[in-house]
Amino acid sequence: MATRVVPRWTGRALALAVAATLLAGCAGDSSTDDAWEQRGLPGGARPSDRLVLAVVEPDDGVGPVVDFIDSATTSVALGTYEINPDYAPIVDALTRAIDRGVDVRVMVSATEYPLTGPQGNPADVAALQQKGIDAQLSNPAFSYYHAKFILLDAGQPSARAMVTDFNFDQGYFEADPTHPDEGGTRGMAVLATDPDDVAEIASYFEADWPPFGQWPPPDRPNVIWAPSSDQFPNPGNAERVMRDLIGGATETLDIYEQQFPVASELLDPILQRAKAGVKVRIIGNRVGFDPKVAEVLEPAGVEIVFGPAAADGRELYIHTKTIVVDAGSPDQVAYIGSVNPFLAESLQTERELGVLVTDNASIEEVSAVFDKDFATATANL
Repeated sequence: MATRVVPRWTGRALALAVAATLLAGCAGDSSTDDAWEQRGLPGGARPSDRLVLAVVEPDDGVGPVVDFIDSATTSVALGTYEINPDYAPIVDALTRAIDRGVDVRVMVSATEYPLTGPQGNPADVAALQQKGIDAQLSNPAFSYYHAKFILLDAGQPSARAMVTDFNFDQGYFEADPTHPDEGGTRGMAVLATDPDDVAEIASYFEADWPPFGQWPPPDRPNVIWAPSSDQFPNPGNAERVMRDLIGGATETLDIYEQQFPVASELLDPILQRAKAGVKVRIIGNRVGFDPKVAEVLEPAGVEIVFGPAAADGRELYIHTKTIVVDAGSPDQVAYIGSVNPFLAESLQTERELGVLVTDNASIEEVSAVFDKDFATATANL
């Protein structure tokens, strides 16, 4: 893996980051009017140095996430599709926060895929409650609560959020013994410190917390929300942003894919970008990738590979949904978050959260990880 070019949010580095946020809160938003001027970046993104890559998994392990929770001083709000109540690193960090007087709340999806299968989240929420953690099941209006983030110290000058694409269990941070053929799970997280970005995330969490309220319309250009369906008041921007992001590629388009059915509404936009001369590369999972997608894309020059190698030589499971557009150009943008852009349900009826990153150092690192994974993968489905 390439040398880190953005801070690891651990130890003294995390303390310095919090101090810088406090100073920024006193001085006002560090982004100037010129920096926030719309430049027509892919996805509608705007330049921001307050959304930076924080974690790459399984390379970094659970330590940075634990240290992040340990840095909370007033509150922790954690949203996730699933959390293992017996996974000590995360659960112990939450209980330590409670012990020092921090308000801790955990939101967990009320439903699990498939709906006809075992539904373990209610029992997991009950187990967390027995440990003294205020845990609740999500609003049943969502088909799934799939957003994943940790929001710290909401309403304070030091408020910040870690927006992730991974859940909170062992297999997302290291090799999972229950999956002996896998060397871990590829995942990423972004640290958000812009006061307005963090405030919007906080407002959505509050609306999603029982007794459930109405969330506001999304108005932060670099923050992506689902559900996007008009059946919901104030629908999210995920569907539009994903179309604009992919459609805005002019040079390169690098895609991590967890699931890709041939019925995806984004299949044709990718095909059109490839036909227009954009270099398109996809790293996917063999399970969840419809072979018919390759039949459509590969004749147009799209390169598709599977199963990149982990450090121990076993295959990585691709859980990240990261997309990088025009890497290395002045208009480069990376998407990181929970939205599965190729699944209609993820875009339309699930609670999802993602961000658009324009920070150059962060995108350079994401691209280095993608290049490494692409080089160690195979074209065999």
